[in-house]
Amino acid sequence: MPAAWFQFRVTLRQRWVAWTSIAILTGLVSGVVMVAIAGARRTDSSLHRVVVESRAPDLFVGLNVGLVTPRQLAQLEHFREVDDYSYVQGVAMVTFKHGQPDLTSVLDAVVLTNPDGHELHSIDRAGIVAGHIPPAGEVNALVVNEAGAASMHLHVGQRLRVGFADVRELDNFDGTAASLPKLHEYTLELAGIVRTLDDAPRAADDPRLSPHLFLTQALARRVAGLGAFYDGLNIRLHDPAQVPAYESAVRRALGANVLNFQELRGTLERARRATRPYVLALWLFAGLALLAGTAVVGQLVTRQRRLESASRPVLRALGATRSDVVRAATLRALFVGMIAAAVAIVVAIVGSRLMPIGPLRILEPHRGVDIDVTVVLAGAALVVVLMTVYSAIGAGITRAPGGSHRYRMSDAVAGSGAPLPVVTGVRLAFDPGRGDATIPVRSTVFGVGVAIAALVATLVYASSLTHFTSTPRMYGWIWSYQLEARGEVSVADLEAGAARVARDPQVRAVAIGAYAQLTIAERTLGSVALQSGRGVAVAQIVRGREPQSSDELAFGATTLHDLRRSVGDRITVRVGGVSARFRIVGQAVFPRFAPYPSSEPTGLGVGVAMTIDGLARFGPLDTSARSPVAATPYVLVNARPGARASHLRQLMFGDDPTAGVVFGAQRPNDVSSYQHLERTPLALAGILVVLAIATMVHLLVSAVRRRRRELGVLRALGFTASQLRRSVVVQATVLIGLALAVAVPAGVASGRVLWELTSKWLGIPVHQVVPLGEIALVVFGALGIGGISAVIPAISAGRVDPAEILHSE
Repeated sequence: MPAAWFQFRVTLRQRWVAWTSIAILTGLVSGVVMVAIAGARRTDSSLHRVVVESRAPDLFVGLNVGLVTPRQLAQLEHFREVDDYSYVQGVAMVTFKHGQPDLTSVLDAVVLTNPDGHELHSIDRAGIVAGHIPPAGEVNALVVNEAGAASMHLHVGQRLRVGFADVRELDNFDGTAASLPKLHEYTLELAGIVRTLDDAPRAADDPRLSPHLFLTQALARRVAGLGAFYDGLNIRLHDPAQVPAYESAVRRALGANVLNFQELRGTLERARRATRPYVLALWLFAGLALLAGTAVVGQLVTRQRRLESASRPVLRALGATRSDVVRAATLRALFVGMIAAAVAIVVAIVGSRLMPIGPLRILEPHRGVDIDVTVVLAGAALVVVLMTVYSAIGAGITRAPGGSHRYRMSDAVAGSGAPLPVVTGVRLAFDPGRGDATIPVRSTVFGVGVAIAALVATLVYASSLTHFTSTPRMYGWIWSYQLEARGEVSVADLEAGAARVARDPQVRAVAIGAYAQLTIAERTLGSVALQSGRGVAVAQIVRGREPQSSDELAFGATTLHDLRRSVGDRITVRVGGVSARFRIVGQAVFPRFAPYPSSEPTGLGVGVAMTIDGLARFGPLDTSARSPVAATPYVLVNARPGARASHLRQLMFGDDPTAGVVFGAQRPNDVSSYQHLERTPLALAGILVVLAIATMVHLLVSAVRRRRRELGVLRALGFTASQLRRSVVVQATVLIGLALAVAVPAGVASGRVLWELTSKWLGIPVHQVVPLGEIALVVFGALGIGGISAVIPAISAGRVDPAEILHSE
């Protein structure tokens, strides 16, 4: 052991700069990988922490306005399953702009009262984006969600002049100032901007993501006599498994006075789908960083180990055994590994402040430093163990002294009559050298190849992703426009409006559709129903066919998987108290359909498609009759190119601007999360490219420095400084060319496979896009960067003085 300890001390004293640099670089790479892995775990588990901390309600009970007595309401609140609740009402509030009432705000904003003071306090706590949530007893304060702050241009501390209208006097409101009833005016201060759990996974361009303003309990009591648009209860149960039992009890107590149930598990599923891309991106980055970092660090360790192997014969002659050499290398590796582990732990702790990422970050109850003990300890231990094992195994391998080697490639180039700088550059690229002149060629080419392959795969994947997020048909929007009436409307009224639209020469086909929430296997699902045989497809079908009769339907891929069903199966569907059997005839991809923020949206692989006759099996679709189906009807139009939305709206609804709205392609909420990641893979691959450039520069600088004797011999044989410089440039070009020859095909294949797997996972049509122009830029860019990286080493090679180098020979 004394001999091994002596060798360990001598090695560190002689090469402490090199080994310390290796330790720090290893720690940085390991720390980045640990940050990504811990971040993926934290982002994936953040939803659970958010639900617990926010005390999210297990379900929302929508009630018919004014038809539920106070006694019935108290009964719902105090069922034995209930742990906590909040009662909310939607009231009519008008904001003022330039001193005049803003008439559009009557219909666009959702204003929630808080009569019991529980909302945002003891239940359904929101993430605070700015400001604070005011006390329940504050009268002149209110809170707004992010969508409201953005659309209404609000900021914390701003004072708003508002007026509350009696809901019962709004029946005659036609959008004009003359028809606006008397307003009860207040001046309120915006205390806070919040993001709720229900809003978090929704796309920013979701038209149903409407402004929400929350009143305090004190203010709610002052305006309580003005009536409400709707009533609702947020219910938190002792056990989430009691949701079906509680819903059954509510139906028995209220019957048709229950409009709908919005369950927390639907919100959780949307949140999971929204965060999933960020989790996958972090795992992908961790894998790429580990692969590239291993190549770079392995190259440096191998070079240092080979440099030290030249002194082994001397140590053996002085009496050191092979065991002493291995023990000395193990001691050094333990020392270097512990420094690397310490650096990695620091990086992991500092980097944890960046996590979690994604839409739930603002709701995370404990943002900031969060140490994932499992990842940190396991990662630090793995760094020490791998460094030790690698060094010990390498120290025990005795390499035979190198002799002369002939390389077919350099011989072939020489035989072709190529210029001497080209022949020399090719030989330098393929010859790793021997002894002190050893150059880690293979590990360098491998590291550069990994970076280029990752970049090419990312470009292929990102191009397919961009095509998906920017092509409505890919995410299920196969129509031109959706025309939807505001308020209650009968199917007969829609038929009359649709007939006017269908007669327009700019319109190809028109069909009446409806949105409704179905219950299947105790799951609430959004459905798209459409008239069949009108020349308008019900949904974009990926497999099978679209529903054509009243007993057929199609599911999204995710819904099929969750229900453990497949095309051809039969399934029971329930709406309210009515059940019916259907046959699954296809797998579809869905755009976003949802008539109001708390409804269960369709999107990509989530949803149900059926004919409107199939939906009518559960009851009449006339909303004015308050059908138990609670359907929201609309009209879908296939228009010719150039058809304007404003023209179609006028045909459908006339000149009343408040009568209805026209929607274009509605992207699913999940698409927004994937679109946010279009540039993220490029940023991750860019880091690997920087590592590759650094690796190439290091190789060339090391090659010139370690092969000064060879370069001196070439100068003595008649090579000019210019020829030596060109030889180094050729060497860099050949190395980059070797990496490109393997990396480009591998990157294209990997990107295509990854996108195919993603498409099948999302349940969308597989459509590959290979960006040939961008790949060509990568090839020429890599060759150019290789040439640039060779400039300084080439200049250094040209300055070699043969007399000085060969003086000792």
